[in-house]
Parts: sequence; structure tokens; C-alpha cells
Amino acid sequence: MIRLLTSGAYVGAELQAEFGRVPPAFLPVGGSLLIHHQLQRLGATASRTILSLPDDFVVDPIETGRLAAAGVEIVAMDPRLSLGRSVAKLIAAISEDSPIEIIHGDTLIDCLPAAVEDAMSIGEASDGYHWATVSVVDGCVASVANEVPVGDPQPGSILSGAFRFSDPALLLRCLVDADDSFVAALDAYARRRQVAAVAMAGWLDFGHLQTFFRSRHHLAASRHFNSLRITDGVVHKSSDQRFKMAAEASWLRTLPASLQLYSARLIEDDSSRTGDGYATEYAYLPTVAEIYLSRLNARGWQRILGAMTGFVEAETRCRGEGVSTSLATLGIEKTRARLEAARDVLPALDAERRIGGQACPAPSRMLEELFARIAAAPPRPPSIMHGDLCFSNILYNSRNQRICVIDPRGYVEDGRASAYGDTRYDLAKLAHSIIGRYDQILGGQYRLDDSAGNVELTLPADPVKDALEHQFLEQSVDGIAFDSDAVIATMITLFFSMIPLHREDPRRQRAFFANGAQLFMRFYG
Repeated sequence: MIRLLTSGAYVGAELQAEFGRVPPAFLPVGGSLLIHHQLQRLGATASRTILSLPDDFVVDPIETGRLAAAGVEIVAMDPRLSLGRSVAKLIAAISEDSPIEIIHGDTLIDCLPAAVEDAMSIGEASDGYHWATVSVVDGCVASVANEVPVGDPQPGSILSGAFRFSDPALLLRCLVDADDSFVAALDAYARRRQVAAVAMAGWLDFGHLQTFFRSRHHLAASRHFNSLRITDGVVHKSSDQRFKMAAEASWLRTLPASLQLYSARLIEDDSSRTGDGYATEYAYLPTVAEIYLSRLNARGWQRILGAMTGFVEAETRCRGEGVSTSLATLGIEKTRARLEAARDVLPALDAERRIGGQACPAPSRMLEELFARIAAAPPRPPSIMHGDLCFSNILYNSRNQRICVIDPRGYVEDGRASAYGDTRYDLAKLAHSIIGRYDQILGGQYRLDDSAGNVELTLPADPVKDALEHQFLEQSVDGIAFDSDAVIATMITLFFSMIPLHREDPRRQRAFFANGAQLFMRFYG
């Protein structure tokens, strides 16, 4: 069987406003692109997998390599073609008389049952969008229609995006006879073959703005079932690290009024304070990490950077007494403790290497210099500090151009909850994403060469991300230059301290090490 993933046109205007001009398969979902979720869910159940993409959509060579390694063949399509015409061209290009399976590129769905030769998946509509409807008789598709029904569609009566055809030549003739109308061709095919109507309960649709965020929320709940539960618009977060949960909840609970518009809304009563978790309102917004993996334009990123900088500036206006020591605690002491406890997964700390073709100091020497630069940073009074201000913990509302932060750290010293710390640590976490491009590494968008004698990390070339980095480094807030040693040195230590946290992926650990070393050479080499 040959599988065709149809993603040959661009998403609609609503989704483009959020993520830029991308085809459906390249929508960012949960720290990765939708295509990689699709490939994982469908598995290796096809002899060939063909993905259609718009012929003017430029795929980075790194992403092209990832798809090729997954066995995906890319076929370029004119994005102006109708779905039916695009499918007809795909079938004609296969040059094989094998059964085919078609999966819409904006759909995340399980495999159709292996036993059925001809099938169409069906589901229930959850929004007021226009869906193609089917009539089912004795478990088989009797007809397919594209008319807008009077009232809501009947339960289980809409097409949900997966199709299997034992006779692709017949489907091609049906498309020709129907003037390339995909729905009319499906109807004609179902009148000539016995086509099973298969209800797919796990179907997720990402093709419209409302369905995107609803499907994203279901995906998040299923992927984090042991620590995250989303019900009735409420996120329930739990962990056996009771102090950590209490500290996060305390940060949200005690946040000054001037910052409450920037944070998730805590939902609790006396019965909900169990100590092993807390609840917040679920926001139907993308994380900045998701947006970072998309193709948002430079103007959109200027607005997001302005919103993030505005939040940090608001933090600095909420001051505490004395002098903060949190930069040294988190940037130096925490890093040392993590590395000491995880020597089994670290590269040899005293060994010199070539990084990106350059001779590089041993990690122990790099860390020694980074720690010295952090320790030499001028003292600052404490202010409100999120403590984990990475892109995945920042939601962005494009309508009011404001961010909403989630999952704060809530403490500096173990056992003592506090919302206060050093603003420069929050800026280092932002730099970790903007300059260090942490989210691209986490999303698999990198190439790693760790051959004998040389380690090199390559990230996708992107002028928009380069411009964002340049703009970030030119900023300052409350006398803090974003390119100061306190920010940059702390940002680099974060890549070394991340290594022990990713034991499940040794390749990613090596990428973090390479990135930390390359950043050190860039700024201090």
C-alpha cells in the first residue's frame, strides 16, 4: 500500500495569522511539526509514503533530511490546484498499480483497519465549519455529499480525513468524470465499490483555528497523562515533587496585580489544595515555542519580542528588599550540582575538543570562565522572577498582543517558596530560546556531526530568526543590557546543565553540549 499525505496548499488566513504561510503538515504542534506526529501515529504500515507540498514552499535541507530518513518522498504541487486535482496528479505520478491510502495533511488519525480494502473514516463535527457528509447503510458508505446540511450533521456522518482505495485507477477515472471534485469522486467510487465507513474516535483536526486549539489540547492531555489532565477548560498539573508544585501555585497566587494579566489564572478552593498539584484555566493560545517552529514573519516576531520585553520590564518594577543572590544560586550552584550528580552522561569535562572546526577549551575551563563572569555581575535588588521563562512556558495572544506565562519556578532555594529573584536569569532563559535556539533542538530541527576529533551542530538557516536574535541583543531593561555577561554567560551554562535532564535522548544531549560549546566560542572564544 502507498500512503499519500495531502498538504499541497497553504493553511487558511486564520491559521496564517498565528503561524505564517505554511502547509498543514508543517503546522507546529506541541514542540514539533504536525507531519512528525502523523508519521509516528501511522507507523511503518505503508510501502511508500508520499507527501505533497506547495511548489513554492522552501523546505530547509535539515528538515528535508529528516523526512527522507523517515522514508517520506516529497512531491511539489501548485498550491492553487483543487484537492481533487492535486490527488489526481499524485495518483498519476505514482506509476504503480498498488492500493493507496490518502490522509489529509491537517489530520491526526489512527491507521484504518488492515483488513478492509476500501474505506473512508467518519467522525462527528464539533464546530460550525463546512464538512463533507456521508450516508451510511449497513456499515458501508452509500453516498458522499458536499452540500451544507439543514441543521447540524448527524452524529458520525462527516468525513474525517482518511481514505483507502483498492483500485486507484478507478478513483482517477472518477476524479476525471467529476471535473476533479474530490467529494464527487468519492461519491462515485462508493457507488462502484463496497466502501467501509470506519468510525475513528481518536481523530484530531488541525485545519481550522478553533479545531486546531481543541485538537492541540487533546494531544497535550494524551501525551502528558501522568502529570497533566485537561478537563472542562481547566489544566490540572500534578507531581510527586510536592514542594515544587506548592511553589508554582504560590507564585501564581501571590503575583502582584500589575502582573496578573501576564499569567495563567489559578483556580483553587480549600478542597483543591492537596499539595501534589494545582489547577489553572486552560488558554486556547499557542506557545511561543510552537510559533518559533513555524514561519511567522519578522513583523509578527517584533510584536512577540515587544510583548516579552514588556513583561520583563513589568517584573523589574516589582522590587523586594536587599540584594538578590539568585543569579549565582541558579547559574552557578545549580549548574555545578546538576553536573556533579550526572557525570555518567556528561562528556569528559577535562578533555579539549574541536568544536565547529575550532580548537575549544575543555568544558571544565569553559564553565570556570562562565561562572567567573556570572559571579562578577553587579548586584541587583530582587524583583519578581518567573524562573523558567523559556518559549514553551510563554503563550502568546495575537489579538491583544500580550503574553501569558505558565509553569513558573516559584523558588530559588530548596524548601523556600518565593516569587522574587534576579531578572537577568529570566533574560538568560529567553536568550536560551532566541540565541541558543533551544526549541529547535528540542523539536529535532538540527544536524549533528560528532565524528572523531570534531563536534559541530548545524541549525536551519533562517533570516527571520537571525533578525530576532539581533533585535534581542540590542535591547535593555531597567539598566540591564540583554547582551551583558550576566545574561549571556548564564544562557550558555543552561545548555550544559540541560544535558543531565535528557537521558532519554543521547543524541540531543550531545547537541546541547555542542551548542553550549559553540556559543562559548562565539561570545568568549
